[in-house]
Amino acid sequence: MRLVFTLGLALFQGALSITPAVCQTPPTAPAATPQKPTDRDFGSSLDRLKWDQKKQAAVENYDSKTEPGAENDDDVVRIETRLVVSDVVVMDQKGRYIEGLTQKDFIVNEDGQPQKISQFSHGDDANIGRSIVLILDYSPSLGQYIGLSAGAAQKLIDQLGPKDRMAIVTDDVMLLVDFTSNKAELSKGLNLLVREVKSNRFGSSNQFSALLATIRELFSVEDVRPIIIFQTDGDQLGFMQPVDPLVAQNPRVRDMFVQFSLNDVNSAVEKSRRITIYSVIPGLRLIGLPQSAQAERADKILANDIFTAYQRRLQSNPTLPPPAPVTLTAEDSAHNAAVRLEMQQAAAGVAELTGGKTFFLEQPEQAESIYSQILSDVNHRYIIGYYPANKAVDGKRRRVTVEVRNHPEYTVEGRKSYIPAVSP
Repeated sequence: MRLVFTLGLALFQGALSITPAVCQTPPTAPAATPQKPTDRDFGSSLDRLKWDQKKQAAVENYDSKTEPGAENDDDVVRIETRLVVSDVVVMDQKGRYIEGLTQKDFIVNEDGQPQKISQFSHGDDANIGRSIVLILDYSPSLGQYIGLSAGAAQKLIDQLGPKDRMAIVTDDVMLLVDFTSNKAELSKGLNLLVREVKSNRFGSSNQFSALLATIRELFSVEDVRPIIIFQTDGDQLGFMQPVDPLVAQNPRVRDMFVQFSLNDVNSAVEKSRRITIYSVIPGLRLIGLPQSAQAERADKILANDIFTAYQRRLQSNPTLPPPAPVTLTAEDSAHNAAVRLEMQQAAAGVAELTGGKTFFLEQPEQAESIYSQILSDVNHRYIIGYYPANKAVDGKRRRVTVEVRNHPEYTVEGRKSYIPAVSP
């Protein structure tokens, strides 16, 4: 049902000669757009995924020239390590960070069995390099957030330590800047993205594809502390498997669907074992609000999307008449809210699986505060690593609990589960 509504909205906006972000039609690549780095064919691992209708999951589809396990360094680096890492924050009953704890203060259990902590460090330890990937959704509906978000990200770049490195990925599955410690290169990538938006050129809303490619391809066993900042409204959810049968019949969108589901993305997140994700969701928050408030806010988001699309079209066609006011029935309004709530829950869910946090960028001006909060949270974490006593690689979910010895009043937030498997 969510896709039926999404398609209807797409066709409605198309009738107004407004290119809808929800249709995900990739913009024509301008000359200024950077090409993918020659040493890394980013996103190539997604080409091997094929949706298996019977399994209701994506499976690796190797052609006759590629046998399983035969990937080369230019494709996907698959790592096998048993180390499980949980970045945790400890807070008191007033929500204040607890600092100064040591390895002996923590108790780790996996499926109820105590584990021996093998690695321990503090989040602000300059000797522990962080590998940060910033995934930015710069699709048309989110273009208004890019300028100030890039400025906020720049301040994060300025505070990178000597052993930190960072990469920038966009929602058109583009590795804009590969991992580097060169702050000038990172700034150059952000500035280019801002110029693209100012020139009315945008991404293609393939944010979960970008996230999945990042998890499968960018990190390796050398990345002791991998972190992802995932800024998106999650609207690719409407074009993920399983396909709504009614929408699948429409040739205009049939080929837009990817070969994986949200469950496949979440599974990859859990198999990563070490990555911490911070989700930044632009737009009015719907999660946690009563249905009436969700519908009211979702209607405002829809109206803003249409107005933003109209303003964008107006730049190239000054005589374009304004769109007619959108009038939704109570049923359509409720459905619009349900669709957008599902999108936000998907974006927030990947952060929750890793023990990370979700922030709502309701106004572009909040970007600096949000990115500052993310950096503060990163610095206040304790990095706890252990090699599971259960050595089986059986694909079954393991439950992880971390406690502070003799302090039951403390709240510990971090990864609560993982799936033991060979991790891409």
